[in-house]
Amino acid sequence: MTLNTFKKYSDSALDGGFEQLEKIRVAIKKKSKNSRNKKSDKTKSKALFYKEKLDEAERFRAILIRAYTDLNRICLDAVKKSPEYQYDLDRHNELYREYFSLKLVADND
Repeated sequence: MTLNTFKKYSDSALDGGFEQLEKIRVAIKKKSKNSRNKKSDKTKSKALFYKEKLDEAERFRAILIRAYTDLNRICLDAVKKSPEYQYDLDRHNELYREYFSLKLVADND
């Protein structure tokens, strides 16, 4: 349908004709544009919020790993002083390497 035909039918079928239809179209366009801006602002603020939460979680993770390492060192020093706990010490070192993905390279590798 051409624009002139559309204007003719809208003038005859709608109250206010094509001019009223044009006003409604412009209002919808403005509202749509504003809602897109609001949505993008909300999305950006949510992204910043979750980025801050992720940074905070990373800091807590680093603190917990540091605390675990310090406690681990204290316990291992106590265990090393007692030869009867050698098996437990070896088992602990193996689990520690597995957990932190530390692989010791043998001479034949």
